[in-house]
Amino acid sequence: GRLERIYPLLVHHYSEGDVPEKVVEFGLKLARKSLDALSAEDARRAANTVFEFIEEESGQPSLLRGEARSLLAQAHRLSGDLDTALQEFEASIRIYERHQHPLQVLNLMQMAAETAWEARRLDETKKWVESGLVLARESEQEDALSKLLSLGATVANLRGEYAKVKQYLDEAERLKPATREKEETVPQGGVLQVALPVPLTAFHPVRSSIIEENEVSANVFENLLGMDEHGHIVPQLCESWEVLEKGKSFSFTIRPDVRMHDGVLLTAEQIKTALEKAIRMSPGNLPAGLTAIRGVDAYLKGSVDFVEGIKAESQNRLRIDVEESLPLFPSLLTDGRIGIAREMPDGALIGTGPFQMQSYSPQHVTLQRNEHYWKGTRAPLERIEFDCAVSSADIAIGLKSGKFDLASNLLPKDLEEILQDRRAQVVEVAKKNVYYAIFNDHSELSKNDDLRKALCGAVRIDDLVRGTMGRFAQPATGLIPPGILAHDPARRRQPLVREEALRLIESLKKPIRLKAAVHPIYQDRYQSFTKELFKNWSELGVDVSIETPTMASYLATYQETGGSKGIDLLIGRWNADYDDPDNFTYFLFHSKGLYKIYSSESLDKLMEEARTETDPNVRVRMYRKIESALMDSGYVLPLFYDIDYRVSSPKVRKLALRSSAPFVNYAEIGKAETVSATGKIRRGAGILSIPMGRKLAHMDPSLVGTMQQTEVLPNVFETLTKQTQGARIIPWLASQIDVEENGKRFRVHLQKHIRFHDGRRLTSRDVRYSLEHLLQNVHSPSRSFLSPILGAKEIMNGHATELKGLRIVSATEFTVDLEQPLSFFPALLSYPSCAIVPEGAKQFDSNWREGSVGTGPFRIVRFESGQKLELEANPDYWRPGLPKSEGIVFSFGVQPQEILSGFRSGRFSIATDLFPSDVEALRHSSEFAANYREIPRLSTYFIAFNIHQGPFADSKVRHQFISSVNAETLLRRNIGRLALTAQSLIPPGLLGYEPTPRFVPPETEGNKEKVELNAITHSIFDGAYSSLAKNLFQVLQGNGFYLRVDSAKTDEVLPLTSPKFDLALTRWIGDYPDADTFFSGVLHSQGGLVGQFCGTPEMDYIIEKGRQESDPQVRHEIYQQAERVIRKEALLLPLFHEQEYGFARPEIKGFELSFSIQSVPFENMYIGR
Repeated sequence: GRLERIYPLLVHHYSEGDVPEKVVEFGLKLARKSLDALSAEDARRAANTVFEFIEEESGQPSLLRGEARSLLAQAHRLSGDLDTALQEFEASIRIYERHQHPLQVLNLMQMAAETAWEARRLDETKKWVESGLVLARESEQEDALSKLLSLGATVANLRGEYAKVKQYLDEAERLKPATREKEETVPQGGVLQVALPVPLTAFHPVRSSIIEENEVSANVFENLLGMDEHGHIVPQLCESWEVLEKGKSFSFTIRPDVRMHDGVLLTAEQIKTALEKAIRMSPGNLPAGLTAIRGVDAYLKGSVDFVEGIKAESQNRLRIDVEESLPLFPSLLTDGRIGIAREMPDGALIGTGPFQMQSYSPQHVTLQRNEHYWKGTRAPLERIEFDCAVSSADIAIGLKSGKFDLASNLLPKDLEEILQDRRAQVVEVAKKNVYYAIFNDHSELSKNDDLRKALCGAVRIDDLVRGTMGRFAQPATGLIPPGILAHDPARRRQPLVREEALRLIESLKKPIRLKAAVHPIYQDRYQSFTKELFKNWSELGVDVSIETPTMASYLATYQETGGSKGIDLLIGRWNADYDDPDNFTYFLFHSKGLYKIYSSESLDKLMEEARTETDPNVRVRMYRKIESALMDSGYVLPLFYDIDYRVSSPKVRKLALRSSAPFVNYAEIGKAETVSATGKIRRGAGILSIPMGRKLAHMDPSLVGTMQQTEVLPNVFETLTKQTQGARIIPWLASQIDVEENGKRFRVHLQKHIRFHDGRRLTSRDVRYSLEHLLQNVHSPSRSFLSPILGAKEIMNGHATELKGLRIVSATEFTVDLEQPLSFFPALLSYPSCAIVPEGAKQFDSNWREGSVGTGPFRIVRFESGQKLELEANPDYWRPGLPKSEGIVFSFGVQPQEILSGFRSGRFSIATDLFPSDVEALRHSSEFAANYREIPRLSTYFIAFNIHQGPFADSKVRHQFISSVNAETLLRRNIGRLALTAQSLIPPGLLGYEPTPRFVPPETEGNKEKVELNAITHSIFDGAYSSLAKNLFQVLQGNGFYLRVDSAKTDEVLPLTSPKFDLALTRWIGDYPDADTFFSGVLHSQGGLVGQFCGTPEMDYIIEKGRQESDPQVRHEIYQQAERVIRKEALLLPLFHEQEYGFARPEIKGFELSFSIQSVPFENMYIGR
């Protein structure tokens, strides 16, 4: 350690004493030490001294000279002299190659490639990448290979070489180590305490009438057939089945090894007996699967003592015949009420399931593990105790105290409080059910068409459901729920305005009083929803009273003859008995169905036809027609679909939730004796403090148009695709994007488990709303991103409100049709203005609790327009382990001097937007240099001319202006290493870029007269680049151009349309990694930043031509043509391309810059301990 401090003295001493070997030894050590200390000048001086003595020692290029050149190259790179650095790297590489040192050569090639990339020399980068890849593969150096592949993919992507991009990325993916998730050990034994919200009155499966009874009985009794999670019918107690006689007969082969709880082998005869027993036990409320069997009516009347349609043909062969052709009959048999049960002499019920019923009463049920379960694996739990009829408040108390291990039915405030404990677990699944209101056709009041229309139309279901129920309900789009054939995820509701609803019922005597049969769950768990619903109706003069305070009184309204008398409407729910739309239509609304309060002959006929149809596409059309008829009549008002959930104690292991009974995977979960130290623990911590030079006025993604917005908003709101490191566009909120019809259609699949900050699940409807919201916002500077979509222009022109090019297929799948093929369309979707917000979102400037929510790694705590934004970590972010900090505080409108002082003092975590001189000072600071990052940015700073009027309508004046500006000299004096002189509008690396000298016009008699110009500038020229602007204006004035600079700024006036300006000194940051953004975004006459200044029909034609072409070489030539037009016509003067840079304080970890629209990935940063 002490010797290192005197390296400079030793080098000086031995050089004065002419001892070459010691000069070389200590000179190389001094150069390495200086590089470690980020002292480029000291390293360069030491390396040059070494060179002098190596030359004296030997005339041949030795390895020492190779090392010295390597160190000198690194010193030049550190100081920003990239051209010299590349020359030295190449010289060093050649020396090591001659001496056959492949690992050193590989290391130098990697550094040369990175340096060439920093210098924006794409061809040289490509050369060193390809040479390095060969060596890395031969020497099996995976770390170097991975980095070179990533850089190679970046360069190839910018050049449009997508086949090579895929090749490089596939190879890089193969290098990643395979990871295996550690299998969770499930504890054996134990008792699970479960809370249910209602009393249970039925224990034989056929008598089950509520979902909680199904949850219990499905653990004990099993069906011939079941449904998997995808809605496919699967064998259960039978091992196979076949359809006979065109759907009039069905044959089942029973599994040979199934035993009932008493050990008796299950046979076809026992199944026949069990089904006949079930039919006798529930004659007035038979499941559809039993009603359809031939001979049931005669059996119930007592004329025969068996059911003709059920035949045990052998010990393991069962045949069932139905009254009429019914292809969907196997679906009906998945109804949990058709579980196979046998009554013992003592009255006990036994089945074949993983648990057997030990005791049961309305208040308590105990299930004991079946030790000899036929599937071969017994359940981990020894026993399950169900406590029934527990109120929501008592459930919350029981979960907190540890009395209950598993429960649902919590009030929203209790649920939110419990979830604050990170040890608590919550699992969710979309239920196949629907909640609704049905008006009684036998009620004089409900018969009034105008009254029903007013009540149904006045309810804004989306706002009502989201405002009162949050994440655990989804507004209903129709009667048929998600996951069931014919569900229409794209259906739009057309609510009535209040005045129109009042007009419909103005002739009726007020107040109108309706009596309602209301399911108890609306009176407990969903009481806030019910109160708001009734409040909406009371504002129209309609009062609703609840006539059914108990479950028994509610069930009686439709189960007992005459039970609906005096009832005007029923507010209830239906949980699927079997996964088919028949269960939500025929079973409920046929004149022979469950509800007798509304039916019609025409609907009966349509439903009868639909259930015998075999073509799925035809069935979809028929059931949607039925659904529309029910809703259009005003008799049926779908309200919402349930999102089922369970909250469990941290002792519960391997918990999962499913959409069919028993819903919870009781046969697979375990219970530990103690609570392990689990929870969402972050690897980092702290609140990041980030200064921003410009003020941020709003948080609405549709208004994004500035660089500052693109840095801040992606922390909260995310897009379908994302521009990642390497300028690659990848699916983000989308899991997959498929190109169809030669690039004219894109099929998008969403990731399935992403939620907004308020817990709502991301769906295709949210995407549709977000894109339409962007297109409809006349103040959006970037809505033209979506203009290629079919129907987008009609919305932008105010002629439509619905985006006809977007078609929803399901909750997680949709297609986008374009007017013309556009190969880079996914890149357009990555721009932050295309971020996805929840359907119906209108509030963006508040906090996440008040509806300002996205899916990003952080959520809004407080926003003070133009001043401050406070974010906190999203605890349920979909990318595991992120974010790494506890939150971020952004401060806006901070001047460069304050950023510098705040950064030095520790007030700010990072520093950007500094004066160039301050950047250089910090780069040479031993405290801050180590956390300095620099990366090329897809940007161009330029001067645009108003070619349509004023002095610049004369092309000669424009050329004269251009010839008076020596950009290279100005940049060298005022910005230094942070700028690369621009030779074109397109930055290096993109299609169309070629290093070409500026166009020199033919010599003409120059205009020596004074030219006065009205100018508008970007705000950055008042801040970090103010000295550049000052010197530029002085140069122009010396050449006869006098500028009057307006107080308005180009980043406040988007796009530039005012005719009073003659020129604009501004910039363009690439919205996506394609040359199109620099032409359509800047020069297109309709929507380009300066399109109304210097756009032309010729340029518009070239831009459209480039968009329609997919071949990279052809597009390259098209954009070169555009550059030639710019130079020839002097449309604008490119000045420079910017280097993105930033400093982080020493305690900040994870700070990097990304070659993407959001340059700082804040989610990776945290304060080290």
